[in-house]
Amino acid sequence: QDIIFIIGYLQKHYSNWKNNLIDIISHSYGCNIALNVLTSQYMSLINNIICIDGGFVNLKSIYNNFNDCRRSLEPPNFTNHSWSDIESTIRGQWCKNWTETAIQSMLFNFYLNNGVISTKLSYMRHIQLLHDLWCNPCTNMTICDSSRYPNIYLIGLSRLKPTKYSINKENDMKLLIDHLVKHHINVQLNWLEESHDMPTEKPELLAKIISNILN
Repeated sequence: QDIIFIIGYLQKHYSNWKNNLIDIISHSYGCNIALNVLTSQYMSLINNIICIDGGFVNLKSIYNNFNDCRRSLEPPNFTNHSWSDIESTIRGQWCKNWTETAIQSMLFNFYLNNGVISTKLSYMRHIQLLHDLWCNPCTNMTICDSSRYPNIYLIGLSRLKPTKYSINKENDMKLLIDHLVKHHINVQLNWLEESHDMPTEKPELLAKIISNILN
């Protein structure tokens, strides 16, 4: 609901926004948030929604119940790790191809408190987000009737690489497109053989692709 609130606030308090359509660019779980604008009264105010490797995930197609899903996807416990352990893991495993700026942004998700490492996104908040992803796949969202719909641009990454979130990306993406097309929404899909972390690994290339879409 946050993105819907922001759009409504801008429309209400800033006169120069009233006649301007808005573009939304999203990545991963953010794509679910962006696409849920289609369930709101503000849908007609959006010009384009760009979804980068997200919005298509349906965890119920992979896991029998939320407990199984949670066990597979819950975040690790960092309490017993040192800061040097976390940094070496980030640099050597999780973010190997990232720029230094991107690595620093990842490190910013952690902080030390009396020698104990904590995450800024708490464990329970992480589970709440996972539960929302479980309960509300975009293929099931109720799209409002509207005089106009935004254009939807889907950018899929690593088409053939199964993950814990999607065993068959092509099929999951097709289900999402079918759901959108039923409402006569203009949808375009492009596949790139890049990793899910393309926004941090190749930001300039992705920015150029987005610019070409919007222009």
